[in-house]
Amino acid sequence: METEVLKETDVLIHRIVSSGIYKEYRESLEKVAQYPELKERLDRFRTRNYEVQVNMEDGSSFDSLEDLEREKRELTQNPLLAEFLAAELALCRMMQEVMDRLVVSLDFE
Repeated sequence: METEVLKETDVLIHRIVSSGIYKEYRESLEKVAQYPELKERLDRFRTRNYEVQVNMEDGSSFDSLEDLEREKRELTQNPLLAEFLAAELALCRMMQEVMDRLVVSLDFE
């Protein structure tokens, strides 16, 4: 692999880790981690969220998605969890934008 590309990748990583979005994510994660029962509940939700997204690609029922949305509404009643989920979403969107730009910019079939 080209060493220049690796160097620039390290720069990108540094910039992401230094970004306000990433810092907010880490700070909100640390707050939630202080409450193990909340962290466990959050982790279960995040696992189910991932599973539902993967299964939706297989054409599974939308009932699971509705259940997940209901659970998210319940979780976000807690300001700490609402803050974390918002920070996580912002980070995921930023990472998705980075990946989208890479894929679109390359002639990669």
